[in-house]
Amino acid sequence: MTSLLGDSEEPPPVYGSMEWLQLPQGDPRKVAAVITAAEEFRRYVLEETWMDELHRRDPEAWHTELTANSYALRKGTDARDL
Repeated sequence: MTSLLGDSEEPPPVYGSMEWLQLPQGDPRKVAAVITAAEEFRRYVLEETWMDELHRRDPEAWHTELTANSYALRKGTDARDL
């Protein structure tokens, strides 16, 4: 990302947003937004896969994790910080 965006502290636009669509082809911010979206999706898939496996192996632990995550979202915190 640093090689794409240089020293810019401004994050790339959200992939698929109007701002992203208006960037010209070849703009490094457009590429950085795609990479950012791909990384977020990768993390989402890993989390979902992990939760599915936990549910299969230990439904009680799965419920505890799910409940903790739901509680953290309502409080605006990370479940691991509880």
